[in-house]
Amino acid sequence: MSTRALSRRIGDLARRQAEAGERHAAVAAAVDAGHAERVAFLMMVPEDLRMAVGITLRDPDGDDALHSWVARPFARWAVAPAGFQFPRALVEWLLGRPHAWFLGHHCERCGLGVPLLTTDSRDPSPPPSIVVFPTCPACGGVTSHAANWWTEPPP
Repeated sequence: MSTRALSRRIGDLARRQAEAGERHAAVAAAVDAGHAERVAFLMMVPEDLRMAVGITLRDPDGDDALHSWVARPFARWAVAPAGFQFPRALVEWLLGRPHAWFLGHHCERCGLGVPLLTTDSRDPSPPPSIVVFPTCPACGGVTSHAANWWTEPPP
C-alpha cells in the first residue's frame, strides 16, 4: 500500500471517528436533558411518594395518562413556582386511580393539570361526575377544560 493510500485511510478513519463522537455527544445531551426533566418533575412530588411515582413511571404497561401528566403537569401558560410540591391528594389519587382517566382540566389560577374520569354508556357503574378535582388541590382555584387551551395566564 502506498503512503498516499495509507494517509487517505487514516484520514477517513479519523473523520468517521469524529462523526461518531459527535453523534454520541448529541445522544448523550438528549439523554441528559430528558434525565434532568424527570428529576425536576420527581422533585415536585412529595418526598415519601417519589419512589412509588418513579416505579409506576418505569412500568412498560403503565398508565399512558400518567405519562401525559408527567410530560405537561401544568397548562402551557403556567410555570411551576420555585419549590413547588404537587399536592399529596393529587399524587395519591394518580397512584391509586380507581377509574380510567385523562388529563382534561387545569386550574384557572395556577395552571396545575388535574384528571377527569373517562366513562361510556356501557360502564356498569359510571361515576356520578367525571370531575375529580372541581377545585385545585394546590391553590383552591376553579378547574376547567378551557384553562387547558388558554395561551396566557388569566388577568
